[in-house]
Amino acid sequence: MRAALILLALLFSVAAYAQTLQTDSLINLAKKEKNDSVKVARLYEIAKKYAAVSEPEMDRYFKEGMLLAQSKKLFTLYQQGMNDQAVQYLLKGKYDKALAITDTAVAAGIKNKVADEFARTYFVKTNIYYALKSYTESNRFAKMALAMYTQTNNKLRLGNVSQSIGNNHYALGEFDDALKYYYDASAFYEQAKAFDMQAQIYSNLGVMNVNLKNFDIAEGFYNKALAIYIKGKNANGELLTNYNIGALLHGQKKYKEAATVSEQTLRLSRSLQNKKVETSSLSVLASCFERLNDTAKAEYYFNELFTTLERYNDDESLVIAYNNYAMFISGLNQIDKAITYQYKAIAIARSEVGLKKYMHSLFSTLSSFYNAKNDYAQAFAYKDSQQIYKEAVINETSNNKLLELQTKYETQQKEGKILLLSKADSIKSLQILAQQSAIDRNLYSIAQQQLALAEDSILLFTQNEVILQGKLDASLKEEKINALTKEGLQKQLALQQEQAAAAQKRQVLYFLLIGTLLTSALVFLAFYQRSKKKQANAEALAQKNLLQSVLETEEKERSRIAKDLHDGIVQDLTSIKFNLQSAAQTAPGLLQEQIQTIFKAVDTAAKDVREISYQMMPLTLKELGLVKAIEELLGRSLAKNNIQHHFEHFGIEERLPEKIEVTVYRICQELVNNTIKHSGATEVSLLLQLRNNVLQLTYEDNGRGFNVATTQKGIGLNSLGSRVEMVKGSLEFDASAETGTTAYIRIPVS
Repeated sequence: MRAALILLALLFSVAAYAQTLQTDSLINLAKKEKNDSVKVARLYEIAKKYAAVSEPEMDRYFKEGMLLAQSKKLFTLYQQGMNDQAVQYLLKGKYDKALAITDTAVAAGIKNKVADEFARTYFVKTNIYYALKSYTESNRFAKMALAMYTQTNNKLRLGNVSQSIGNNHYALGEFDDALKYYYDASAFYEQAKAFDMQAQIYSNLGVMNVNLKNFDIAEGFYNKALAIYIKGKNANGELLTNYNIGALLHGQKKYKEAATVSEQTLRLSRSLQNKKVETSSLSVLASCFERLNDTAKAEYYFNELFTTLERYNDDESLVIAYNNYAMFISGLNQIDKAITYQYKAIAIARSEVGLKKYMHSLFSTLSSFYNAKNDYAQAFAYKDSQQIYKEAVINETSNNKLLELQTKYETQQKEGKILLLSKADSIKSLQILAQQSAIDRNLYSIAQQQLALAEDSILLFTQNEVILQGKLDASLKEEKINALTKEGLQKQLALQQEQAAAAQKRQVLYFLLIGTLLTSALVFLAFYQRSKKKQANAEALAQKNLLQSVLETEEKERSRIAKDLHDGIVQDLTSIKFNLQSAAQTAPGLLQEQIQTIFKAVDTAAKDVREISYQMMPLTLKELGLVKAIEELLGRSLAKNNIQHHFEHFGIEERLPEKIEVTVYRICQELVNNTIKHSGATEVSLLLQLRNNVLQLTYEDNGRGFNVATTQKGIGLNSLGSRVEMVKGSLEFDASAETGTTAYIRIPVS
C-alpha cells in the first residue's frame, strides 16, 4: 500500500511538472511578443484555456492582460478583458461574480469611452439577468446596449440585442412587444447577411404566432426559415423547422398535410440520428392516421413508436404512448386489448418513482374501460385508486407552488434594490455623455491648432535633413570599426551554440530519465493492481460458488424431504385413517367415539404433513410453472390469514429456466411469510412482468413497513439477498410505517 502511494505521488509530481512546462511555454510565447495589443490578446486566450481547468489561473492571466492594456492605454482591450472574464463566470453559472465584474466594467466604460465594448458590457449584463430569470432587469440593460450599438451602426450586434429583448418579452408573456423586437432583429440580421440567425428569428416568430393563434402567419414564417436552412445546407435547422410545420398542421386539423410533412421529418431525423425528433414525429404520424381513420397505418406507427421508445429506454414517453394507443383501440371497441396496454402503462409508471405523477390519469382511463365493459366493481375500484393518486399529486403541487411563491417574493425584493441602484447609474451615464460631447468639441478645436503646427514642422524637417546627412557620414565610419570586431563576435557565437547543444543534450537525458521512471512506475502499479484485483475476484468467486452450492444443496434436500414426506408419512397416515374407518364400523358405541377422535387427530396430522411437503417443494411449480405456483402460493397462504391479494403478470408466455423459477418462487414465499408474520397487512399486490429479457417483480403490502437502513438483517432478508445475487439480479426496498413495504426485484433472463 505504501509503495502504491509513493508511486501515485511520483505520477502526480511528473504530471504537475508537465503542466508547468506547458504553462511556462505559453507564458514565454506571450513575453516574447513585442506588439502590446497582440500580447494582451494572447494573455486573454491563455485565460480562456484555463477557464475549465483552474479558476485562479484564469483570473491571473485576465488580470495580467488587463493591467498591461490599462498601462498602455489600450482601453478597448481593457474593456474586452473584463467582458470576456464576466462571460466565463456566466458560463460557469457564477452569476454574482459575473455581475460584480460587469459593474466594474460599466464604470471603466463610462470613464474610457470605448463604444462597442462598452455596449457589449451592457449586453453581457443582459444575458446574466436573463439566466437569473430577471427578465425586466435584463430588458433594461439590453435597451441601453441597443442605444449604444445604434450609434456605432453594428448591424449584427443590433440583431443580437433585439433578439434578446424579444426573448425577455416572450418570457414575460408580452407577445406583442416580443413580435416587434423579433421583426427588428430579422431586419438587422438580413442587413448583416447573418442568414442562419435570421432563420432562427423566423422560427421564433412562427412559435410566437402559434401562441397568438395566427396560424397562417406562423406557417409563413416557418417556410421562410426552412428556405434559408435549405439554401444554407443547415440540416439540423431544416429538421426542426419541418417538425414545427408538421405540428402546426396537426394543430390546425390538417392531418393529411401534417402526415406528409411528418414522414419527411421522420426520414431526416433518422439520417441525423436525432432521437427526440424521431419519436415525436412517430407520435404525430400515429395521431394523424388515427384521426384520418386509417387504422392500419395508425397501428403501424404506434408499433414503430413502441419499438423506438423501448430501444431508447424512454419509459416516460412509453407510458404516454401506451395510454394513447389504449384510448385509440378502445374507440374501435377492442376494450380487452385496451385494458392490456393500459396495464402495461401502469406497470411502468408504478415501477419508477418519477412516473407516479401519471398514475391518477392512467387509473381514471382504466376505470372508464371497465365501465364500458359493464364491470362496475372494477371500474369503481380503479376510480378509487385514481382519486388517491390525484390527491397525492395535488399535495405535492401545492407544496411546490408555496416554495415558488416564496422564492419569487425574495427575488422581487432583490430586483427592487437593484432597480434603485441602476436608476442612479443611468443618471450618471447621461451626465458623463453630456461632458463627453463638450470634450469632443474642444478636441476638434485642438485638432485645427495642431494642423497649423504641422505646417511649421515641414520647414524644420528640411533643416533636419542636412543634420541627418552629417550623422550618416559618421555612421559609415562606425561601420568600418564594427567590421573589425565582427570576427571576434562570430567566435563568441560559435561558443554559445556549442553550450546550447550541450544543454539540449542534458535536457533530453533528463526527459529520458523521467520517462523511464514513469514507465517503471506505471508497470509496477498496473502489476500491483492486477494482482490485488485478481485476488479479490478469486475470493468473491469462491464465496459466490460456496453460496450457490449451499442454496443448491438446500433445494435438493428440500425436494428429497418433500418427496419422503409425501410418499412415506402421508401415505402411512392415509392408511391409518382407512383402518380406523373400518374399525369404527364394527366397534361398540363408546369405543366408536374414541376411534372418531383418533381419526380426526390423524386427519389433522396428515394435512399438516402435506402442507409441510408443499412448502418444501410445491408440485405445481414443477408441473405447471412459476405463474400457477405463485397464484397457488398466494391463495393458500394469504386467504387463511384474511389478507386480500392482487396478482398481475405480463410477457411470460413460456416456461423460464428452472433455476430462475425456483429462485423467484422462494423469494415470493419469503416475502409472503414476512407479510404474514410481521407487517399486519390486509392487502398484498404482486406484479410480475418480462420485458427486454429482464424479469421484474414488484411486491407491495399495506402493513407496517421498516427502515431499510437501520433494521438489522435477519435470516429472511439475508436469504432474499443471497438468492437474488445468485441469479445476478438486484433487490431494492421502499418501506415506511405509513405506506407499508414495496420490494423491487430485477433478474436478467438469457
